[in-house]
Amino acid sequence: MLPPHSDDGPKGDRESQIEALAKQAAALSQGVADLVEGTGTAIVGLAKRGQSTRRWVTLLGVSLVLDVLLTLAFTYIVTQVEGTSHRVDGLSSNTRNQLCGMLQIFVNSDTPQSAAIAKARGDDMAARTHSFALIRHSYNALECAKLVK
Repeated sequence: MLPPHSDDGPKGDRESQIEALAKQAAALSQGVADLVEGTGTAIVGLAKRGQSTRRWVTLLGVSLVLDVLLTLAFTYIVTQVEGTSHRVDGLSSNTRNQLCGMLQIFVNSDTPQSAAIAKARGDDMAARTHSFALIRHSYNALECAKLVK
């Protein structure tokens, strides 16, 4: 701080006061320059952070849109697969019903009378027995007894 101003003092005191004031002005000017430089650096840093934040927000927005699109695509695919599965189940059930009906006819035709007729014709009885065993196995594997009543 400066000493109190006095008009009756020698010129040397006045010059030293002016010199002290000049030093203080230079120090104040340097402080303001440092503050301005620090503020500029802080503003540049904030601008860079703002750009980085905008990039992240854009990236998150794009990822959200992609997530929604992929979820919709996955839902559509699952729905299509379910529909196809139901159609295949229906076709399989229909085929099973028809096959069981035909197998039932063969199973019903294996009677002692039909065996006697086959033997009288000279059919290979071992092959006939093997064939009817396969037919019965297929009939049982398809659980046709539950379907055909």
